[in-house]
Amino acid sequence: MKKRCLIRYTAAEKKYLEEHFSGGDLSAISIHLNRSIASINQKACTLGLKRVKNRIYKTGWKADEDTILKNLFPNTHNEIIAKQINKTVSALRNRAVKLGLKKSNRYWTWEQENYILDNYNIVPIAIMVQYLNRTGPAIVSKYYSLR
Repeated sequence: MKKRCLIRYTAAEKKYLEEHFSGGDLSAISIHLNRSIASINQKACTLGLKRVKNRIYKTGWKADEDTILKNLFPNTHNEIIAKQINKTVSALRNRAVKLGLKKSNRYWTWEQENYILDNYNIVPIAIMVQYLNRTGPAIVSKYYSLR
């Protein structure tokens, strides 16, 4: 059985790791430093280094994006807003929470809208009222606005 020998990282190795870990190829770093990938990951963790995996991180939200979000968030689907301001849906939700935004009570989900369109002339309004937890006039109004 091999005896394990602890070889400490030199300052030059730490510097190389700091410069190349976030976006570099781990196998190339491993070969260059003559260390295992597990060792590199462990040292990177102790140094507080993070990897960026094929993502483009934006630096923040602009004032005009916040304005659009504030205006559209209560009554518009998140997917539509996200496409308009070029953000992910999760980023949009997180920002809405930070700004204290909430969906209005009159907000309809995609599923509710599709249910109304698919079943309006088939299922009685009374059953749709129970299923959707909406009033009859609200369902009728929504149906005509969607047609």
